[in-house]
Amino acid sequence: MVYDVQLRILTDGKWRDATEEDFPTEGIEAVIPYPDGTGKNTHDYFLIHMFAVTSARLNTVAGNTETPAVTEADDGIHVVLTGLSPILIGWTETFDNTAVPAYTATQTGTTDSGSTSATTAAAVAATGDTAAIYRWILLALCGAGCAAGIGICKRKHTGR
Repeated sequence: MVYDVQLRILTDGKWRDATEEDFPTEGIEAVIPYPDGTGKNTHDYFLIHMFAVTSARLNTVAGNTETPAVTEADDGIHVVLTGLSPILIGWTETFDNTAVPAYTATQTGTTDSGSTSATTAAAVAATGDTAAIYRWILLALCGAGCAAGIGICKRKHTGR
């Protein structure tokens, strides 16, 4: 899911768009509602944020990204952002390791003295985790979408 976040400030009873100077250098904690069909403890979430402005004060470069840590809470996904603009949230279902049966391997052999021995390996869970490829696909789609969005914004501002 992709969000385009704009910080607005209430000044003298009127809302206005925030500027770079309005943004605190320590960042802002944002609470993002869980996407439809997901929730706390049912999915693993990751977030990618793309900077829209270059700012020496905020130590940001337009087009660069950050991947801040996310915290799941009852009211949504909490994250501290050091800038605002395009945000991509991705998720995968939480893997329940208790649902996968473990297996035990036993190897039997004969020793030099002719006696039989058995060695039992530790139980190993077969996870079959393929989530990493989905994260790379989401990251690639986010990058393409953000690049297209920046191109559209540049065309609007230059009149071409």
